[in-house]
Amino acid sequence: MTDRFASRPTTMPTDPLRSVARRVGLQRQLATARRRRLLKRVATFRDITVVPYAEVLTEWLGGHCHDGGPIWPQWDSQRGARFNRNRQPRDRRPDDREPEARVAAGDYFWIGPLHPHFGHCLAEFYSRIACSLACAAQGTLVFASTGPVAGFAATAKWFQSLMDWYGVPRERILLVSRPTQFATLSVYPQQEQLNNVGPSQAYLDLLDEFALANFGRGYLKPLPGFLPGRPTYVSRAGMATGFAGESYLETLLVQAQVNVFRPEAHGIRRQLDTYCRSGQLLFGEGSALHGLQLLGHALGRVTVLVRRPGERAFHSFVRPRCEAVEYVEVVRDVVHGVTPGGRPRTQDGLPFIHRERLLDGLARAGIHIAPLWDDARFREAERASVERWLAFNADQPHCPESVDGICTGLARHGYGDLVPGARTQLATPPAHAG
Repeated sequence: MTDRFASRPTTMPTDPLRSVARRVGLQRQLATARRRRLLKRVATFRDITVVPYAEVLTEWLGGHCHDGGPIWPQWDSQRGARFNRNRQPRDRRPDDREPEARVAAGDYFWIGPLHPHFGHCLAEFYSRIACSLACAAQGTLVFASTGPVAGFAATAKWFQSLMDWYGVPRERILLVSRPTQFATLSVYPQQEQLNNVGPSQAYLDLLDEFALANFGRGYLKPLPGFLPGRPTYVSRAGMATGFAGESYLETLLVQAQVNVFRPEAHGIRRQLDTYCRSGQLLFGEGSALHGLQLLGHALGRVTVLVRRPGERAFHSFVRPRCEAVEYVEVVRDVVHGVTPGGRPRTQDGLPFIHRERLLDGLARAGIHIAPLWDDARFREAERASVERWLAFNADQPHCPESVDGICTGLARHGYGDLVPGARTQLATPPAHAG
C-alpha cells in the first residue's frame, strides 16, 4: 500500500521508548511485551447479572451517566471493571434484579451500553472491544440495551458498521435486554476516558492491527471528486448544530481543492479510509473526531475548528495518533439554551463564526479562501442555519430561562426578526414530551 496508512512514520514523537527500540533493533520485542502486558489486564467474574440500562448520559438533565450493565461484586472497591471518567468511577450500582435468563460459562466480554450516540460510545464505552477480541478470537461481545431492542438488525447503522470494522460475526454479539446472569463474564478496563485519559502505545499498536486487516483487503474506491493526498474537511454542515453558515464554508473549501466529507452519510470503513488517504485533516469539532479513536498511528496533521470556545476535550485522544494537532478558535459566540437545572447546553448550541479567526486559522493550515469570501452569501447561509437550528430546538425541552437566552442571542447576532416566532416555537412543548 502506498497510501497514508502505509506511509505513516513508525516512530511517533510521543513514544520515545519505541524510537530507542527501533534504533537498537528491538521494536518487535517491545511491541510483543507491551501487547502481553496489555492483554493481561483482563478480569473474569463468576455469576454476574447484567441488567438493561435505566439511564445513560442523562446527567445533563439531572440524571445519571451510567445506570445499568453488570452488577459487579464488591462494587465500591471495583475500579477497572466499572465505568470511569478521569480515572474516577462515575456509574451507579444498578438495582438488584432477579435474572430472567442465564448464560453458560464461555468467553463472554462486557463492552457497554447499546446507546445511539456515536461519539460517546467510541470515547467512553467501546474501547474495550479491541482488547476483548485480541484476548479471545472467538469471544462474544456483550452489550446491554437502553430500551427495547429487536435484535442486531434494529441497531444503529454505525453500530453495525463498527462490528464489520472489527470483523465480529453477528452470532458473537449478545444484546442484553432483560436481566441475564452469566456464569463467567470478563472485562477489560476502558482504554481511553473522557476527558483527559488518552490511549497507551500498546493499545494504539493493537488498533493498527485492525486497521491493517481492513486496509489489507484493499482501499475503497474513492468517492466522486475525492482528491487523494489533498486536505479533507470533515464537516458538520449536515447537522443542525454545525457552525452557522457552514454550508457556505464547504463551497469555498471545494473551490480551494479541499475535500469536503460529511461522515454521518458513510460507514466506519469509508470514514477511516478517507481520513487515512488525506494529506491533512480538518474537523469541525464534534463527535466525528471520535472516529479517529479506531485508528492507531495512521494520521498526519490534524486541525480542529473549535465549536465551543476553549474546548479541548478531544486532545488526549487525537494527539497520540497524529504528527501534529492544532486547535483554532473560530467562534465569536455560541447561542444556546440551558437545562432545567440551569446548566448551559453548549453541546447542542449554534456557534457563530468569527470570519477573521477562521480565515487566519485556515491560512496557517495552508488553505487560503479569503479572496473567495463573500459576506452577503455567507449571511444567507448563516440565516438558513439559524432557521434550521430553531426547528431542531422546537423538538427539545426548554424552560423559560432557556427561551430567553436563545432569543437574546439571536437578537445579538442581528436576527431579531426571528425572535417572536422563536418564542412561540420554543415555548410549545415537543409532541413527544411527557
